[in-house]
This record gives sequence, C-alpha cells and structure tokens, in this order.
Amino acid sequence: VGGAALFQYQAGGSFYCATSIRDMEQLQETLPPENSLVCYLKQRRWVFCSGDDNPEIFAGNRELLVRHRISFVIPLFESELLTGFIALGAPAVPNEQYRYEDYDLMKTIASQATIAIQHQRLSEELTQARSLEAVGNLATFVVHDLKNLAATVSLIVENAGQHIDNPEFQQDMLGSLSNTADKMLGLIGRLKNLGESELFHLVAYDLLSLVEKSARMVQGSAITVRGTQELALADERELQKVILNLFLNGIEASQGRGGVLAEVGFAGAPFIRVTDRGCGMSPRFIRKDLFIPFRSTKQQGLGIGLYQCRQIVEAHGGRIEVASVEGEGTVFTVWLQAPAEGGGGCITQTA
Repeated sequence: VGGAALFQYQAGGSFYCATSIRDMEQLQETLPPENSLVCYLKQRRWVFCSGDDNPEIFAGNRELLVRHRISFVIPLFESELLTGFIALGAPAVPNEQYRYEDYDLMKTIASQATIAIQHQRLSEELTQARSLEAVGNLATFVVHDLKNLAATVSLIVENAGQHIDNPEFQQDMLGSLSNTADKMLGLIGRLKNLGESELFHLVAYDLLSLVEKSARMVQGSAITVRGTQELALADERELQKVILNLFLNGIEASQGRGGVLAEVGFAGAPFIRVTDRGCGMSPRFIRKDLFIPFRSTKQQGLGIGLYQCRQIVEAHGGRIEVASVEGEGTVFTVWLQAPAEGGGGCITQTA
C-alpha cells in the first residue's frame, strides 16, 4: 500500500489523531468519538474498506479518505475500547479483489500492533514512574539535609543564650552560620535539578579536620573530638552529612546524660567513630528498623537519616557499623577506603 498512518485516542482532548505516519502526507485531521467512521469501527469491529458503498462515512470523512487515498481503516481494540486505528493508503495493485482471509489477516496484524503499542506505553509509564520515584527519593534526602542544617542553627541559638558575650563564641557562631547558609543555598540549588545524577568527587581528605569542622557547626554542644590525622577517599560535602547526622542523633539521644565523643583512627582502614551515652537501641530494632527508610522512633523524625548515611558511606566504598546497649549508649563506626597512590576520582550517585 501507499503508506500508512496510526491514529490513537487522546484522552486529554477526547479525539483520535495521527501519532505516526509512514510514506503519507501529514494528516491534520482529528476525529471525535461521535465521528461516523469511528462509530462504524466501534460497532462493527471490522475493517473499513473505502471501496464499499458507505455514503454516510464518506460524507463526514471526505478530506481524510479521498485526499489521502485511504483504502482501508483497521481498528485497534484493547478489550472493548477502541484505542485507535491504522489507515492504509492506496493499494499497490489497483482494483485488486480482497477476500475474507485478507480482512482477517489485517485484523490479526492489528491485534499484534495493539500488543506492541501496549508494551511501548507500559514501558514509557514504567520509565516515568521510576523517574518520579528517583525524584521523590532525592527530594526526601534534600529535605532531611535541610532539617539537619536547621537543627544546627537551632542548637547555635540555644547555646547563644549562655555564651553570646564570649567573643570566641561570637566568632565561631558567625563562621557556623555562614557555613550553614552556604550549605542551605547549595541544597536549594539541588532542588532545581531533581532527578539528575550527581557525582561523588572522591579525593584524599583528612578525616580529623573534617570531623573538627563538622563539630564546629554544632559548636556550643558537648562534642569531644580526638584521634589522629588519617587520609581517606571522601567527598567532603557528602561525608560531612553523615558526620553531622551522627552528631545530631548523639546529642538528641544523650539529653544531658553525657557528651558525644568523635574519634578518628586507623585499624586496617581509616575510620570515624561516634559514641553517645544516650538511651541505646535494642538488637531487634538495629536488625530490623535502623537502616530502613521512613522508620523512626523520633516524634519529629523523617526516618531517612541513617538510611541516607549508609547509602553515602557505601557509595564511598565503605561501610557503617553500629553497636548499642539499651540504657548505656550507641557507637557508630564509619569505615572508609584509604587512598591509593594517586587515588581519587568521581563516581555517579543515583537518586
């Protein structure tokens, strides 16, 4: 035949229009559900042949049938719903006679075409759903990061009541607020690009200086930092999120029962260890709920923090361990990779 066009139903506009054209002029025609040709296809569930005597159909579709020399229109059904149709151009052999078997073959091909279209649509819907899921996951992480940064500001304000007259506290406070503001602006920038993959830029970084820098962000709180200078492959921005989250969790869990201890060392691999003297956790909770997203024992918690921490640490090629005793406290240990000579690079972070 001289070309073909696929018409599909557009639910948003309640009409049928050409969505794919092969070897035919551009078809601008749109057919509403009450169109005589559409009604014929719905009622007869059979192939329309322009050589048949159908004056009513020609009267309402002359532009489509005559101008484009349509020879056959084959309906596409999904169950009882006419989802579209295929319009075939002029036959390759004029005046050729068609038998019932030819029409039946057209319908069989149409059924196969319907299945292929269904698969394509479902594949597109699945891709879209995965994209939306990725966007939702990243948005949740961004919100949690903002929550942690807001918590650091809240701690600064809380401690300012006791130390605001101290010039050293004032200087540290300005530095912490400036650092926090920069991070918030960075997160807002990420919101503009939700769903895009990000890169972890892994470089040899001094863990002790990063832990000390993170502790200053919650200055005024009882965080003790000790240890040795150890280099590890790290993305400063991402790893600081992990440290800050562990600090805030430890401060909240302790609630006057003692400070938070942060240690940096090397035992076969560089590590960061954060210890609190809080209420601790049961083995069952650690095993079943601790790293599961949207599970939280905190009234205002998002249940995403430690899940995000583990994702970040594993993206660094490391691991995170936890030991806890109810009523005594919790120890988190973050193990990282030591840089090889000339080590570094970047890896893709997927949402």
